[in-house]
Amino acid sequence: MPCRADHMEPNDREIELSKILAFLEELKTGKLDEHHLKGYHPSVYCEKPTQEQLNDATSQLCKNLRFATLTHYSLELQIWWRKHQKSEERREREDREELEAKEVADRKELARLKRKYETTVR
Repeated sequence: MPCRADHMEPNDREIELSKILAFLEELKTGKLDEHHLKGYHPSVYCEKPTQEQLNDATSQLCKNLRFATLTHYSLELQIWWRKHQKSEERREREDREELEAKEVADRKELARLKRKYETTVR
């Protein structure tokens, strides 16, 4: 079997974490290393980052961006932030809808159990 180098290509998680770390560095230095946007940040590339690392870095970036004046930063960062905010709004709405549906189902189940109890007690 011939040797392959497909492991050298960054995966989706490496690309996303690399972008976020590049944006965090941009917030500190004012400069964006565009090479890192493609998944080649030295802290990430071929390091098999975890979902937890990605979540932690995303949370840190969000905290920093909430009060930042984005016009001072790269267009890439501004676009990422806009997309991320829309994604978070959608996720929060879906979570809220799921919780509301569960509450309705729980109320129906409680009503059913009360009726069952009342018929067995009589």
